[in-house]
Amino acid sequence: MTFPKQPTPSQSPAPINIFASEKEIRERLALADLDDASIDAVAAGGSDLVAAARALTEAGNGEAAVTVLAQGLKRRAAVWWACAVVRREPAPEVPPADSPRLVAARARELRALEAAEAWVLNPGEAAAQAAHDASREASGTPAGLAALAAFLGGESLAPPGAMPVPPADHLAGIAVSGAIRIAAVRYRPEKSGATLRDFLEIGQRIADGTESWE
Repeated sequence: MTFPKQPTPSQSPAPINIFASEKEIRERLALADLDDASIDAVAAGGSDLVAAARALTEAGNGEAAVTVLAQGLKRRAAVWWACAVVRREPAPEVPPADSPRLVAARARELRALEAAEAWVLNPGEAAAQAAHDASREASGTPAGLAALAAFLGGESLAPPGAMPVPPADHLAGIAVSGAIRIAAVRYRPEKSGATLRDFLEIGQRIADGTESWE
């Protein structure tokens, strides 16, 4: 499923990483089921998660690098990474013939993607709830997971009007990781390694502020 690419994003020198201590890094990565060796490698590098992700990528551990960036970015930045990846997902080598079912599926995915992007641009609870609704219609797809990440990046898991239930800090990053991994393999699995490296480069640009939604 491919979507029109967005205009070239603006430039911003501001760093986006949010971790202030080794303890925070370890806790969130452990909750995301990152293996101990990778967690130790990240912690050894201090707060420079971009460098840690690059090192993991160069060592052939792209899956761990995705987890590091997805957990290490601020929630808006992480969701934007998922959205940027969905916009750049490789097309099938042989596009399937259009059918009413396929057209409807594309429409659901596009709604989910646009809901996730809307939350990044204006991250209020109304946008988070709209992203949640859209994510359920495109469940299991990269766009659906991007929308789910937007919801999990919001202030509450509870329905509007109910007592707030704050989501755990690592949950949005897990959804972002899922979106990126599925997008890397869904249509061109034989090129998934190179595709994942390309996606990681996008995440690193978002992390260091050279690619932004602003």
